Amino acid sequence: MELGGRIKIIQRITVVVFFLWDAVSAYGGLGLTIAYDNSPYMEGVTADWGFSCLVTAGRKKILFDTGKDGTILFSNASKLKIDLKAINAIVISHLHEDHTGGLFPVLGIQSNATVFLPEAMPEMQQQFQALGIKNLIVEKPMQIGKGLFLTGSMGKGIREQALIINTPPGLIIIAGCSHPGIINIISRSKELLHRPVYLVIGGFHSMPGTTEGMFKIIQQFKSLGVGKVGPAHCTDEKVKAFFKAAYGKNYITMGAGKILNFSVGKK
Repeated sequence: MELGGRIKIIQRITVVVFFLWDAVSAYGGLGLTIAYDNSPYMEGVTADWGFSCLVTAGRKKILFDTGKDGTILFSNASKLKIDLKAINAIVISHLHEDHTGGLFPVLGIQSNATVFLPEAMPEMQQQFQALGIKNLIVEKPMQIGKGLFLTGSMGKGIREQALIINTPPGLIIIAGCSHPGIINIISRSKELLHRPVYLVIGGFHSMPGTTEGMFKIIQQFKSLGVGKVGPAHCTDEKVKAFFKAAYGKNYITMGAGKILNFSVGKK
């Protein structure tokens, strides 16, 4: 706007406000169950290339990714006593088949679940429309429940989002494959919520192939204050070994059938 020969510039600033409930207290507890992973953890549960984690917070049940094969996901869910009909929401980290394979089989028995996607895929959108499925494209950070957040779509090539859970000792970050870089995902989570990082689990993709590079990555984890790690899925076994050596008792072995519970007053 021109005033007396001077230009007055008006900037529009968008402020995102998050309510920092503690998910553990808000829902009376929190549970994480690995329903699908490359490695087995519990006897009788099938291991297969892919990833899926059930987040249980009171009556809120979020399925983060759905593995590669719906039949295996349903079998594992049955053995782990997971009621897929009770799912309220499905978060898809990115649109690779080892994370979306069980999506429509689950929606076939629970069409009321809201699906959160990092980007649109025309064929998938047509299927959603035909089934009447509510789905949201998450371009920016979003709060989806008390103490439950999405990073928003990240990355220049493969678009990916991660799930963040606020707990008393700090943030729990669940990543699918970390194509945008796990350090970038952790950094964004901290920038969004300004809290320490208690635990990071999931796929740590594209790790350095050298010892020097791995020491640098682990130093970055430490500098970011990551308290515990649970690498899974696409994380190379050698990379897991580096993290286990660096984190010791704060390294959590993951695999299909692994269950983590967090109760009020306990870590």
